[in-house]
Amino acid sequence: MGRELPQGSTVGICTIERLRERTGLCEMYAAVGPSGQPCRVSFFHVDPDGQPWHRFVAESQQLATLQHPCIAEILETAVTSDGRPYQALGLETGEELSARLRKSGALTTAEALVCAQQIGAALHSLHALDLIHRGLNPERVFVCESGDAVRPRVRLLDAGVTRLLDDSAAGALVSNPEYKAPEQLTGFSIDVGPASDQYALALLLYQSLTSSRPFKADSAAATIMQVVRGGAESLRALRPDIPRGVETAVMRALAKERTGRYASVAEFLTALQGSEPIDQSVDALVGSWLRSADSAQAAIRQAQSQADSKPSFQVVALQLGGGGAVPSVIEDQATVPNTMEEVMWLAVPIERIAYGEPSSPSRPVAIAESAAAKKVASAEDSDSTERNPLITGAIATSPAAPALPVSPQGSASGKIASTASEKIPIRQDESQSETTGPLTVPAASTPVALAPQSPGVALLQSTATKPSSIVERVGLLLVGVVLGFILRHLFG
Repeated sequence: MGRELPQGSTVGICTIERLRERTGLCEMYAAVGPSGQPCRVSFFHVDPDGQPWHRFVAESQQLATLQHPCIAEILETAVTSDGRPYQALGLETGEELSARLRKSGALTTAEALVCAQQIGAALHSLHALDLIHRGLNPERVFVCESGDAVRPRVRLLDAGVTRLLDDSAAGALVSNPEYKAPEQLTGFSIDVGPASDQYALALLLYQSLTSSRPFKADSAAATIMQVVRGGAESLRALRPDIPRGVETAVMRALAKERTGRYASVAEFLTALQGSEPIDQSVDALVGSWLRSADSAQAAIRQAQSQADSKPSFQVVALQLGGGGAVPSVIEDQATVPNTMEEVMWLAVPIERIAYGEPSSPSRPVAIAESAAAKKVASAEDSDSTERNPLITGAIATSPAAPALPVSPQGSASGKIASTASEKIPIRQDESQSETTGPLTVPAASTPVALAPQSPGVALLQSTATKPSSIVERVGLLLVGVVLGFILRHLFG
């Protein structure tokens, strides 16, 4: 932690006025920009050569290019000459939403919805860039005092700061747990996505309407327990004048499971507005961003062009589902050589992994039936009255071979018993040689003999020849999962 900067110090293009706040990982100063406008300079106690800082710089460049009307202007993101990373934000005359609520109390329903539309539009654009805010709370919403047609006029602050600090202080106690989604407190980072920001927006709206936080206890551990297991009190129980549609939308967005929330922030905002038309001044400000108009799409594409050129799966979403369902697995800014689906294929049992060139360039394939198996199957199809369910050689070990019921009185067992003492040669003629997938079945040099045995013994031996047990499969699955997370942390 560095010494406090004196008034009048110059940091980049800003001039320091006073220290506003100091925490273990950050120092925040009130400052003045080059044109005299108020601004805020935040110093971060992180490694300027580390991956979290480089990722934060790249995200800041994207947001600066985006120039969203509801996101605070990023003036500079750099490192001082003595190695202190910082970011300067341009602000206007005003205060944080937290100070506004302490001073004036709860907002009216109309004011709260106007704020929600602006904050939601900013989050919606972040998600379009595959970015997640992760740390939305009343201290990161700035209420401007300008004479804008939209009142109250708000701007979103500190996008990406929470992830920067969390990644730089692994194992540290979670800050502001009352504003975190349950998956941020109990799940893996891969669970945190747009639905987490939607949850935080609903919490913010809840507090703006009631001047109270739904989850808050005497200790951080107790607060986390409330967030994970407790339920928020009904909005109308605290404030009966709130419309039922607003209460229904907020309570759904506060669902413990992210799949129980709305599919997107834009859908949440639509549910909040209900049948009431959005204010024309608010629609003029954020409507194009929420409806993905051409101008908004052009700005997003330009911001995306500022992203890192490395192959990056910024949003890995498996099982997206249909009808606008919320993705079940989401990860942002994960730089990995393959998607999580491909990594999970590493858990396929070894006998199903093809050796050599795979038939598909992106995933392993299971070994198909051998040429000998196909010959036997062809012979069985040619004679519908005589079918031998016993499969030998490669057929017996193939994962595609179905389990056969063995009955002492059944026709199948009779066939086995009658042919148990015969020798069945298995050969592969050059004219009929076949390749299955990347493998070629070698020619058998000696006949395969079946020793006399009972049908029950044959079934037990067939089961015992399976090369992979349940324990081995579970072990391989765990190896695949661990390897996937290692790759994500190494390259992400």
